[in-house]
Amino acid sequence: MLFQQRDIVLIHFPFTDLTQTKLRPALIISSNKIGISDFVCIQITSKVSRDSTYLHLEDKMLEGKLALASGLRLHKIFCLNNKLIIHKIAAITPEAFQSVIQALNQKVFNLI
Repeated sequence: MLFQQRDIVLIHFPFTDLTQTKLRPALIISSNKIGISDFVCIQITSKVSRDSTYLHLEDKMLEGKLALASGLRLHKIFCLNNKLIIHKIAAITPEAFQSVIQALNQKVFNLI
């Protein structure tokens, strides 16, 4: 199966020290123009945070459903090989994706 930008996929999420992984969803943010073997992703968690880098995912932002109420940890960005993706869970809407990109810029990168 081909995965694409805006897909929410179930992955073996690596801990930052690379000693273990945990099954969790992630949002693919990279464009398919860079290839299909590796993807740039953002961690999704069901643990609500008051941190400014947490962005809650509302049901209206989704094409499909997540098992639990969840949000993005905008500062948890990583590159992942497609072999670590188990399957697609859902996707976010194009409008929600634009909100994510804006939040990434404002809260993490501050590029503009």
